[in-house]
Amino acid sequence: RLMRTEMDSSKRRAPTSDGTSSGGTEVSRQPDVLCGESGAVRRLRGALATAAQASCVRLLAEPGMDVADIAEAIHVASGRPGALVAVNAAPSDPSAVEYTLFGTEIGRPLDGLEIAQSPGLLVEAANGTLFVERLGDLPVATQARLGRVLANGTLGVRRAGEGRAESAMMSLVVGGHDRDSSDVAPALRVHLDRATIVVAPLRQRAEDIPVIADRIVDRLCAAAEIGARSMTSGASAVLRALPWPGNLDDLRAVLAQAIERSEHETIRLEDIVAAARFDRLFPVPVPAATLRAARRQFEREYISRVLAYHGWAVRDAARTLGIERTNLYRKARELGIAVTRVRQLS
Repeated sequence: RLMRTEMDSSKRRAPTSDGTSSGGTEVSRQPDVLCGESGAVRRLRGALATAAQASCVRLLAEPGMDVADIAEAIHVASGRPGALVAVNAAPSDPSAVEYTLFGTEIGRPLDGLEIAQSPGLLVEAANGTLFVERLGDLPVATQARLGRVLANGTLGVRRAGEGRAESAMMSLVVGGHDRDSSDVAPALRVHLDRATIVVAPLRQRAEDIPVIADRIVDRLCAAAEIGARSMTSGASAVLRALPWPGNLDDLRAVLAQAIERSEHETIRLEDIVAAARFDRLFPVPVPAATLRAARRQFEREYISRVLAYHGWAVRDAARTLGIERTNLYRKARELGIAVTRVRQLS
């Protein structure tokens, strides 16, 4: 069967009616992925308002970008009275897919309508939202059937134990996957192509990272029932400099480790460095590379990112890196980082 998914409560604390968390700390109702003021997140928030009026939406995002939270935001903005039903189409038994979604095996439509039977996820999501993560993994026949339902705009519903069928408005279908549309059947792709949202990865939203990190730290500290932790400027700079291949999932994991390691009321640069798995966060050289070559690649990439964050101001970058300015100049020369030339060009 398809794997039904639930919203991950560890990613955010649900606000109470007065807008605070259960611990009394003020908390934004926005999910982490929609926080910040970068151009990328502003475009994303604008796209959600448009997507809420569509009958079908495609989300293109890298792993770790909380597409389920984005689907929930689209559902809320749509104002649809039905429920949000989330499923993951990751490789499953094709013979069970039809029953899981439609409650029936493949059959002839009734009066031109595709029929779904209760219990089936489409019946649960009628007049609401069906979020299918990894939509491209659905069998082609199932995708085509979904496409026909969208084309009609209505769904025939047969209740358990009843022979008659009634019609219901089709739910909004939000497909979350990070593949090219060639993985989607033409009957469904024609609907997805009308509303596609490309979610920028975290590495393209560096200016949002301190805001998101503060929210995550507050949430983790409240959950652990420990005092709040603030972030030093050096720690924030390191967070902004890292590429985060796993996006928000990686950021949460590193911050959780940093809080566990920290013995102070602040999270410092050294706490982040100790918590981060640099073999995961940075590309690994080809296996033939020596340890010395791998270390050189890491140092060059990391120092370049810190310099870029500080606008190539060597004094500020050296302070973040915890070394003398003259040592940073020497290290940059050794690694082939043209500090002076780059700064003049910028």
